[in-house]
Amino acid sequence: MKWGVVIRILGVCCGFWLGMAYASADRCPPGSSFSELALDGYLSDWNGVPKTSLRDIRVQCVEGESLNLAFTIADKTIIRSTEKKRNNDSIRIELNVDGGRPLILLAQPGTEDAEPLFSAPSGVAMSDSLTEGGWALEVKVPWNLLPGWTEVVPNISLKLSYRDAQKGSKSGFREIGKTKLSLRGSDSTYRLLLKTIGQNQKAVVLDELADIDLGDGPERVVVAGKYLGVIGRDYRYMSLPIAGAKDLVRAEIVELGTNGNSLVAIEYRLRNHKDGQPASRTILGLWRLDGTGGFEQVLALETGRTVGPNNWNGTWRVVANRKLKRDPLWGDNTGKGKSIVLEGPSAAPPALTPFEDVYSLPETPPPATAFVFDDGIFSGTVELKKSALEHHRPN
Repeated sequence: MKWGVVIRILGVCCGFWLGMAYASADRCPPGSSFSELALDGYLSDWNGVPKTSLRDIRVQCVEGESLNLAFTIADKTIIRSTEKKRNNDSIRIELNVDGGRPLILLAQPGTEDAEPLFSAPSGVAMSDSLTEGGWALEVKVPWNLLPGWTEVVPNISLKLSYRDAQKGSKSGFREIGKTKLSLRGSDSTYRLLLKTIGQNQKAVVLDELADIDLGDGPERVVVAGKYLGVIGRDYRYMSLPIAGAKDLVRAEIVELGTNGNSLVAIEYRLRNHKDGQPASRTILGLWRLDGTGGFEQVLALETGRTVGPNNWNGTWRVVANRKLKRDPLWGDNTGKGKSIVLEGPSAAPPALTPFEDVYSLPETPPPATAFVFDDGIFSGTVELKKSALEHHRPN
């Protein structure tokens, strides 16, 4: 029951980095499109900037050397006590990059009797003013203060909460709403990549930030049609060994080590014929960028096979190595991180000539096989005695 072995060399092409986000979010236009914004709390210089509303709060943003935000808060009764800091009208702003740690900003409006009260990291600038129907707030956030920020971040999540002190001293923050602020520069690079590979937005099956190279910071990973693309300081793409999108089975980001580096996992189908019958193989390939910025296939394994009416279809999942130690055949493997576990039927797969560079299905597959990664580096296979599904809940 030996696994035979795979790596196909695929075409790679490169382009040039043009900037930073994508559609279907509230756009932040570039600052060059507007006159210089004065951070004074008055929003007359924001005329013409696109607006979006989250209940009673109108939001505007402009992308420049900093992230510029303007909020117009509808609150006809402003409560701002000089004695009690907590029982005041307050806004809570949460800015989040790709699900990471949020940057939290707090503001209480200024009145004739009280100065405005702001809570923000050093470097963030804030200013407010009273309006006829409430108050306004301007915020300027340097990009380097946003946790996880890089030039390839396509959008920033914004969550707003508000405390209306008119509702009583015990009223806390109430969530107003969420939106995503789309950054126009990255959108240009993304669209240029899709244009270069002849695909459109509907063809995109994966669009995520992930650290898939040997450097610091994430890249934007895009899978569309028969192409894998990566946007970083430049953009590059490769053609998958398939005829088209119909042969793309699954694409996702997997993290198999403990250092935060990830791999792109793409499952695809190769079609052929045997003895006059249609035949196909399903292959799972794992890719990353190497030290020169080229695509490197780390592992390829066969997950399914069909010849005419006969088929063998396995399922794969990512499993923590510590959970696989419970299997009696795991032995003294002590790899850190996670493994790819392939499970399938006990029946023999239909016969096909093994590929030279792919871990091909054996004549009699075990209940499960672990493709072991030791802190992100592939170290070999272990045939498991019992189905991994019996040992743990899926990750």
